Amino acid sequence: MIIQDSDDCYDFDINNETPGKALIFLQKALQKLDISNFFVLIISGNPDLNDEVNSLQNIYSTDDNCIQTFNVNLPYNKKIQTADTFCVVPWVHLYNATDAKIYPCCWGDFDEPFGNLLEQPIDTIINNEKFKSIRKNMLSNRKNKTCENCYLLEKSSSLSRRQQINKKYENIIPTIKENTNSDGSIENFNPNELHLSLNNTCNLKCQTCSGYSSSKLAYEEKLLYNYTNNFDRTLDKNQTNQVLNYIIPYLSTVKEIDFAGGEPTIQIEHYRVLDKLLELGCIDTLLKYNINCTKLGVKNYNIIDYWKKFPNIRVSASLDGIKEKFEYVRSGANWTQVENNFKIIKKECPHITLKVNSVISFISLESVIQLQKYWHTNNILDINNFQISLMLKNSGYFDIQSLPKKHKQRLDYSIQLHCQWLTQVGADKLVKQWQEVIDYMHANDLTYILPECLTNIKLKDKFRQQDFFSVFPEFVDVFEI
Repeated sequence: MIIQDSDDCYDFDINNETPGKALIFLQKALQKLDISNFFVLIISGNPDLNDEVNSLQNIYSTDDNCIQTFNVNLPYNKKIQTADTFCVVPWVHLYNATDAKIYPCCWGDFDEPFGNLLEQPIDTIINNEKFKSIRKNMLSNRKNKTCENCYLLEKSSSLSRRQQINKKYENIIPTIKENTNSDGSIENFNPNELHLSLNNTCNLKCQTCSGYSSSKLAYEEKLLYNYTNNFDRTLDKNQTNQVLNYIIPYLSTVKEIDFAGGEPTIQIEHYRVLDKLLELGCIDTLLKYNINCTKLGVKNYNIIDYWKKFPNIRVSASLDGIKEKFEYVRSGANWTQVENNFKIIKKECPHITLKVNSVISFISLESVIQLQKYWHTNNILDINNFQISLMLKNSGYFDIQSLPKKHKQRLDYSIQLHCQWLTQVGADKLVKQWQEVIDYMHANDLTYILPECLTNIKLKDKFRQQDFFSVFPEFVDVFEI
């Protein structure tokens, strides 16, 4: 029995389902100690206690039982903590997701869309209650639940998306704040940036992805888990046309377009955007790509032919290691073909800023180190054109925070050795990114998700006719904690 006789603090906007920080701490402790919620009773004056523990059980626990509650007449107040939360994204950026939903950015909470282009145009969505609320909170130093991934990275001393884009637009932030209405609305929205994930068409089934961003995974989710949400919301031709009709008016003024997906090189809709830019004469628009490097076109469209017509292009190839480990992580990819395609891009389009971005999970980390050394040493890509991104827990089961302590120590040592080599070859920026990986890895203990991770591995391995432990024998004991 636990008596809650003091106030609780809340990071985000208060509603009757938002758990307080003390409750979150309690639930995580129970999960870590493997104590069932069934044996816990909380006595509190919190009128929303029952709703909060239900939320706790859904988000932070694998227990089928909820913590028991009993309300009594005790003083209780909810306190919202404040911090530097301003982010320029809701003023200058628009993210169109694979199912036509609109979000502030691609790092946000995908359970909370801010609008849908199948229902409303952009100029209506951008000043709806959700967008006004997020701007007001940011101007008042209050946190937003949708921005939790950035807060998580900042807590572990890593550089977040929020901090990066604020630095990019620091010169116009004072004017942006001054011109925002008191209710959080803005006038004459003309985004500097468009992030277009025009559909989820993709030829891979990556371990760190979901059916939301991959049509192949959406189909697999339907077969394996009878989960059809991502499969059912795949856009048809008419819906895609509607999305494009809302996007096209912004093409003449936007400064940057970031193509993602799905896999943009096999999205016909993406080529329609390029054709429109050429028609408008907007060849100087900065085009940014995230590609898997397995394909260089679709049907009669060849991405190389298009890229030769645009002088300002940045391509980031998503490569999480090399050889058989890469092929496991990026299921459906062939390493030899990927490496050849990368060399073709480099040769045929020398004007492109070509980089590699690797998602760091515990199954990719060591192979990414090998990739960076191998490609730099063999003059395929200079070491300063590599970057890494952390895979967070809500992106999958292979978060490096879920590893047992001895494996974290082993990977820590591998990273430190790699950083010594990086320092020798002058890759100081990459050294800092790897140090952030170390900080993040040790910042939290998520070992409680390993049993679910193992269940998922076995199910997918059987379906895909592959074997995790033959590719990653170093992790055999991870699931025996």
